[in-house]
Amino acid sequence: MKKLVFRGIAVVGLVMATGAQAESWTMDVSFTPANWIGGVGPDNEWGRAGTSEITVNGQLEGQAFESRGTCAFMDQPPNALFDFHMTCQDQATDGNASHVLFGCNAIQGREREYSCVGGIQGTAGQIQGRQGSVTMHLHSISESGASGTGVGQWFE
Repeated sequence: MKKLVFRGIAVVGLVMATGAQAESWTMDVSFTPANWIGGVGPDNEWGRAGTSEITVNGQLEGQAFESRGTCAFMDQPPNALFDFHMTCQDQATDGNASHVLFGCNAIQGREREYSCVGGIQGTAGQIQGRQGSVTMHLHSISESGASGTGVGQWFE
């Protein structure tokens, strides 16, 4: 299950590359299939790492935005706080850019679905220097990629 999830998990915080005047946003995220390297353990999944390209389409204060970027993720060993970690960087069409860090866990009783929480930092444009939090529901995970929906809010 983790293999499929990671293939699309490129991260989502990328949506942050929106306008600095607004405080919160919603987003739809799509991930390309993951490129994997390494891994140990029974299924070669512990410590395995991968990358994926993402596209984020969102709404910020009634304004639509699009952002594209790359996410890197790494499986965690059994009984870790999170099933995997994911970090993403993105660039929006308006010049804003951000970095996001997520921790994700499988949703009990739902195959190939994950709940992710994280933080975001603006790195360019009107959002440079801003910090906030993001959440994402990863679903529709398959060999051909993944998709997710989420929300974010700036602290400052």
